[in-house]
Amino acid sequence: MASRVERLFQKELQKREIKFEVDPDTGLHTLYAGETTLSVSLDNLEKEYERKKDGTCVAQFLDTLLTIQPGNYPSWEDSKKFILFALEPNDYRLSHTIRTPVSKRVDRIPVLLECDEEWFKTTWIGEAQLAHWGVTLAEVEALAFENLDAAIAESIVEYEEFGEVRLGMITAPLPFKAPILLAPSLKSLVEKKIGWPVLAVAPDFDFLYIWAAKHEGFAPRVGASVVKEYTNAPHPLTKEVFRIDDDGIKAIGTF
Repeated sequence: MASRVERLFQKELQKREIKFEVDPDTGLHTLYAGETTLSVSLDNLEKEYERKKDGTCVAQFLDTLLTIQPGNYPSWEDSKKFILFALEPNDYRLSHTIRTPVSKRVDRIPVLLECDEEWFKTTWIGEAQLAHWGVTLAEVEALAFENLDAAIAESIVEYEEFGEVRLGMITAPLPFKAPILLAPSLKSLVEKKIGWPVLAVAPDFDFLYIWAAKHEGFAPRVGASVVKEYTNAPHPLTKEVFRIDDDGIKAIGTF
């Protein structure tokens, strides 16, 4: 059953005569606005509505979305420091997105992040935006990694001890934590307090546990929390367990 926010959003689309489709599995809305196709998650709008209890935020959200037209892309210079990676489940495909597999269930997607203290918006970067900027995908991905490292420099890792195991939790200056696992300098943040290499779980975008890989047998201890978070999250990511080492990131199992 559609939530109140979904119903308000769809009513606003109909009022503006904007055609749309809804993926029944993911809840993503695909909007056909003129020559532009937009893929929209309502997760952030749901949170804003719950906080404000004000339906006008729906129209404002849509107004913001409709500024994402090819002629309205920010310049390359203005965009550089806002380019990051997002991790997305790969159980749905959209033709205009650029994806790189991280595991059997998760892809890495370059995004442009806009945020303030109360909201954030990620725009998936596609071939049209690369053409608008006149840059290559390699240039965009290099900046995304660089910006993730800048976030690592401002991040804090805390932990709880379970016998010999330190279960780490990361506080980062980003509206979502999961892409921190992709940062080339992750080792510098976690090695002294947690260890290296590490194992990690990210059942949704803003939930991250990390512990030393030498304690692989600890994984079942977090299994129930991972499954519960994944099941209840408005936008779940994966139940996989990742190993991150000097060679990169790979999934080694799943709950």
